[in-house]
Amino acid sequence: MATGFRMRIGILVLIGAFAVSTFAADTGTNGLIAAKTLKCWIRAGFGTTWKDGVPSTSSATYSSDPFFFDSINLKQGTARVIGQAGASDVKVVKSSVGITFVETAGAIITFTTVFFSGPRPDEYTVVDSRHASYLGTQLAEQYYGTCKVMK
Repeated sequence: MATGFRMRIGILVLIGAFAVSTFAADTGTNGLIAAKTLKCWIRAGFGTTWKDGVPSTSSATYSSDPFFFDSINLKQGTARVIGQAGASDVKVVKSSVGITFVETAGAIITFTTVFFSGPRPDEYTVVDSRHASYLGTQLAEQYYGTCKVMK
């Protein structure tokens, strides 16, 4: 009888844990989808350059200054990125893993940031990828950090 009782308690605990984790995941996703402004910090990453067709990758550091995505409109697929270099219009794409912001600065650099669930309910993991090709040189960089919903 005690074994059956323990099994029922164990099953209830597992069901409760699953329900809480599912609720937490949905709350995080809904918070990100409802966001109109995000404040982001990106620090560590890697950069790759090619010399004579051979890639060379090394660690890289991004600015410690935050940047923002503002006026986020998922229905229209638009937003603005505001950072050290000024402000620019970006495209926004919602997927099953988060929100991706895409900025093309001229014909040289494509800037992509993808958000996933994060380390805390009010923070989201961000991956920033940059790709450039100019004067015969290719460059690829990827940085990691977090974003918070501001409103």
